[in-house]
Order: sequence, then structure tokens, then C-alpha cells
Amino acid sequence: MNSSSHLLHTSRFLLRPLETADLQALHALMIHPEIRRFLWDDVVISQEKVEAIIQESQALFQDHGFGLWMVCPLQHNNIIGFAGYWYFHEPPQLELLYGLHPDYWHCGAATEMSRAVLEYGFEVLHFNGVQASCNAPHAASIRVMERLGMTFHKQSTEQGQETVYYELHHKDFYAKGGS
Repeated sequence: MNSSSHLLHTSRFLLRPLETADLQALHALMIHPEIRRFLWDDVVISQEKVEAIIQESQALFQDHGFGLWMVCPLQHNNIIGFAGYWYFHEPPQLELLYGLHPDYWHCGAATEMSRAVLEYGFEVLHFNGVQASCNAPHAASIRVMERLGMTFHKQSTEQGQETVYYELHHKDFYAKGGS
């Protein structure tokens, strides 16, 4: 599959796989104080780390058909977020991941872009289920997972952080109006 076969569209957004040219924009997004607070436990990550993320995402798309997508509004090419599937925890578990610039919070954007990624996972990749996790205090991310139809699975401590896990099974995605 080439990268154009991985393009996703919603009513408001275009999602495309990460590209090397996205380094500056993705780095700026990932070090934004409101995003890094929960995604990176408030650590400002280096451009080299973001470059490694882009390379890993490209390898995942090549080998498995998934990775991270950049999210742009249809009316312009500005990158406002990212969403996709990424490995977290020990042992590594594939999870839904999303991040969105605060200018686009509270308008359903995170749910819309994540729903497109879930639909791709169930319809194209034939996933039986998808898991997502976040720091327990991250109420906004929990609301997104719940709006996606995900249900609470467990809570545990991961690297000193209270973490909540949600999951969604293929049959439940469609039963709850996922597509």
C-alpha cells in the first residue's frame, strides 16, 4: 500500500500518515504545554525524539498498515493534531492515540478524528478490538474515549502515574453507531 491508500477523511478533516516534512509542526504540537502535560508527563521532548517517532510511524505503516496520521482541516493545510495507533507500556500494547491543539478543543474534533482511525482499524485492518489509555486525571481524554463508545477496562499504576484503560470491541463500535 502506498501512503495515499492510508488517507482518511471526515466531514471536517483530512488525516494523512506522518511525513519527514512534518517534523517542525509535530514537534511544536508535542511540546505545547497543554499537550505535553499528559502525553509526555510535562517533559519537553527533543526534535530528535519526534524525528524517531516519524520514522517509527513510517515503518509501522509500511509493515502493518497503521501508525500516526497528521490531522488538517479540509479548508487549509495547517496541522492541528495527530491520531493513530501506537505501542505503549511493557509489554508493548497497541493503543489508540490522539492529540489536538487546544484551539480545536471542545468542538468534537478529537472524537471525529479518532472515530475515523477506529473505523480504519476495524474495517481495513480487521481489528477485533482497540484499547486506549490515559493518565487518570485527564478528564477530557476520558470523555473522548467514552464518546467513541469505549468502556472502562481497568486502572493501574504505570511508571508512577495512575492510568485508566478503556476498550472497544468491533461489534460494539458498530452497535453504538461508530460508522
